[in-house]
Amino acid sequence: GGLVDWWMGGLVDWWIGRLVDWWIGNDQCFFCL
Repeated sequence: GGLVDWWMGGLVDWWIGRLVDWWIGNDQCFFCL
């Protein structure tokens, strides 16, 4: 719990955002930050 849950939640949110960007074609460089 605590910090680990917060960090994992943030990581999941980041990945979802990357996947959505890739899916809609606005970010062709999927692994670029």
